[in-house]
Amino acid sequence: MWTRHHTFRDTVEQSWSTPLQGVGMRILSENLKRLKIALRKWNKEIFGNVLDYILWAEAKVEQKEIDHQNNPSAENCQSLHQAQAKLSRHLRKEEMFACQKAKIKWLRNSDQILKFFHACSHEKNTKLTIHRI
Repeated sequence: MWTRHHTFRDTVEQSWSTPLQGVGMRILSENLKRLKIALRKWNKEIFGNVLDYILWAEAKVEQKEIDHQNNPSAENCQSLHQAQAKLSRHLRKEEMFACQKAKIKWLRNSDQILKFFHACSHEKNTKLTIHRI
């Protein structure tokens, strides 16, 4: 979701381009810390709370539907379509956000399963080792 936004790359480049004093890994560490802060701020400014935006857009669509039912003019129809398009965009953002969270959760769980599997196989290999003949 972030990487598709037109200001994402500029935000990263701006955060990364500030010169620092230090050596190798220290500079990398400081750059990553600064980037984390910049991206959190940027996320709040650009995306905010996706669920709040959806609730707001749904209320707006409901209001526009009522306006259109009371006065079915071309202007109200266009306003309704714009509100529906905005709601659709927010729902797509929420869907992408949910997919990203699900992928992260899956990766974490698969990593835990892999650790368990390796621990079990290591224990089995230890038991099957011939210590002396």
